[in-house]
Amino acid sequence: MLITITQQQAPLRWTVHMDAWFVHFTSLAAAEDFVHRLRARLDAPHPWPSVAAPSGTTGSAPALIRTGGYG
Repeated sequence: MLITITQQQAPLRWTVHMDAWFVHFTSLAAAEDFVHRLRARLDAPHPWPSVAAPSGTTGSAPALIRTGGYG
């Protein structure tokens, strides 16, 4: 994810850009704090979610279920 901070002149505010998303702040310190917290959360280890297999199946891989039409 590309994260940048830009300054807007009128009204004076700071904008944190996260790819196509953005959030406005009234101070550079608040924008930098947000970016620091966001980067820490993105860089934190994330456990792989465990999925319980439906009853009656064998093996460790869950079955794929198709819902809705694709194309």
